[in-house]
Amino acid sequence: MNQNISTLPVFAVATLLLATSFPGVSQAEQAAEAPEEDAPSETAVAAETDATGSESRWDNSFSLMRCERAPQALPAGMDGALSTVVTITTPDGVGAGYIASPDGFVFTAAHVVGDGVGVEVATYGGPSFPAKLVRVDPTHDVAMLHVPGSGHPCLVPPSDLAPLGSEVYAIGAPGGSELSHSVTKGIISGRREWESHRFIQTDVALNAGNSGGPLLDVQGQVLGIVSWKVAGLGVEGLSFGIPHEAVVDFLGLSWGDTSSDPDNPGALIEMMAVDQKNLPEAYLPVITRPEGAKPLLPPTKPQKRSMLPPMVTLAAGGALVAGSWAWSSVDPYTKPVEWEVLRGTNAAGFGAMAIGGIWTLSNLAWNRSIHVSASPVPGGLSIGGSF
Repeated sequence: MNQNISTLPVFAVATLLLATSFPGVSQAEQAAEAPEEDAPSETAVAAETDATGSESRWDNSFSLMRCERAPQALPAGMDGALSTVVTITTPDGVGAGYIASPDGFVFTAAHVVGDGVGVEVATYGGPSFPAKLVRVDPTHDVAMLHVPGSGHPCLVPPSDLAPLGSEVYAIGAPGGSELSHSVTKGIISGRREWESHRFIQTDVALNAGNSGGPLLDVQGQVLGIVSWKVAGLGVEGLSFGIPHEAVVDFLGLSWGDTSSDPDNPGALIEMMAVDQKNLPEAYLPVITRPEGAKPLLPPTKPQKRSMLPPMVTLAAGGALVAGSWAWSSVDPYTKPVEWEVLRGTNAAGFGAMAIGGIWTLSNLAWNRSIHVSASPVPGGLSIGGSF
């Protein structure tokens, strides 16, 4: 969940290439069925296309009231931006979202809301109240909630794509609700598309609880929602968001003067499957996506250090020590020269054992094969691991 921050596709810079995939999707609440003779078949509905030519994934259309909001340049207009962001609390953790229409429709990440049970939403400096899950597409990690009321401050997308390298802000609740509406800043590093998944790549600092929150440009316009990042040895600044227009597309929405009934959300009828490959252990996602979500192409993993040289050094030192002690025991009447040789061999053996032991532990730690933690005994340590 977002508190583990998803930790679950996704770019190429030099030899580093990442991509994501998601598991199957649970349906949103079913709409009331029309008379059987008038209802098109599921196959027929799936074949329909919208104005952009993309295949329909929902069994009915859903309209949202347009948000009318003048741009508020950041950081001067940050208070206005914060008022559009909500903190989302569920039985599984804390995330964020942003209000997309003045009548209370909220966009967030699917992994933040889960099955939609027990979802609470808190506005900036305001009270918490229950939220209804209207539409969700876990395959693309997008969801839409509805909260009561009207006249909510909301976010609008820019008319043009922000150029690569331009500044971007993220707002969320890193670590939990105690730090809700925290702001971090970075740049737009790239725009990626794999299979049917679209992403904004940034180097914004993200942590557990940022999931579902908005990415904003310098005019305070929404670029997308925070979805995930990669954290691992040798990897920094790999954060990904889902573009606002992709959220609208994946959720089957359109803009109008009024919004559709949140109690008649429709059902998701088609999923976009993506091949999956296991992500190296060092690159487990930290902004958690739905269970099983993993990059399609894992990045190059830092080379593990060989255990053979340090263990050979350790064994050789032990052999020297054992040999010198055995010689002195078998032949106690050694000559002075022989005794000095034995002393030197013994000292060299202990030195090799010390070097080999430290070298072995260092390589084990580098390869993340051991861990050190406090033991139940006061002041003690416990060491464990695997080979």
